This record gives sequence, C-alpha cells and structure tokens, in this order.
Amino acid sequence: MRPLPLSAETQAILTRVRTYGWTLLVFGMSPGEAWRLVKARVERRVQDAGVAVLYVNVYRRYVHELAKAFRTETGGPLARAIELVIRKWINLGLESELLQGLLSDCFLRFEQNGYAKPAATPPAGGKKRGPKARRLPHRSY
Repeated sequence: MRPLPLSAETQAILTRVRTYGWTLLVFGMSPGEAWRLVKARVERRVQDAGVAVLYVNVYRRYVHELAKAFRTETGGPLARAIELVIRKWINLGLESELLQGLLSDCFLRFEQNGYAKPAATPPAGGKKRGPKARRLPHRSY
C-alpha cells in the first residue's frame, strides 16, 4: 500500500487522537447532532475551495463518514479509521488538501464541544436496587 501523504496538521491531529486519554463528547452522539456541529464550517470550507456543484454532496458524504468514525471509535482505532476514510476518498478522486482541511475543521469543532468525563468505577458491592425499585409480575402462562 502506498504511503498516505498527510500534512503536518493532519499528523498532529492523528497523534493527539492516538495519545490523548479523554474521549470526545461526540462519541455516541446521533448522526444528526454531529452533523449540526460541523455543518457551517464544512459548507464554508467547500464554498471557499470553489468545488464544482456536482461534487459538493460528495464532500458532504466524506464528512458524514468522518463524523461516523468520531462517533463510534476512540484512540488508536479512531486514528486508523480517519486514515482509512482519507485514503478512500483520495482514491475516489477528491482533493487531498481539502479533505485534510475538512478533517481539521471537524476535529476542532468536536474538540470545542468538549470531552467526556472519565467513567467512574462501579461500586464494589455490585448492582444495588433502590428502595423504590419495583419488580414486574411474572406471567404464569
């Protein structure tokens, strides 16, 4: 497989994704919520790049796939998924610089949205039922 030509900014993003221990809040978010976070930046960058009308939706699909990676992966697997998405769309004929610029915009917006708090350790006694917990009746048939 040919090496993927990545800009210094993209390499910095991938390094940060691999090494940073916190999870972005976008992880587990719905596709619509994630798209709303990045829509304005994506539209502006695509318009500024002078992309032909025919390819505008293709770049949007790229961003949807990129957002899906951010929503479903973390750490090393996320970095590999990002590289794979970039490679795929470069091989489909899109401009590498614009793809990496869109990655930068998405990452910065997701990072501005915040990080999730680390998961608290579960209580040592196992699951505890609350005092008002109600059991459902068992059916006899």
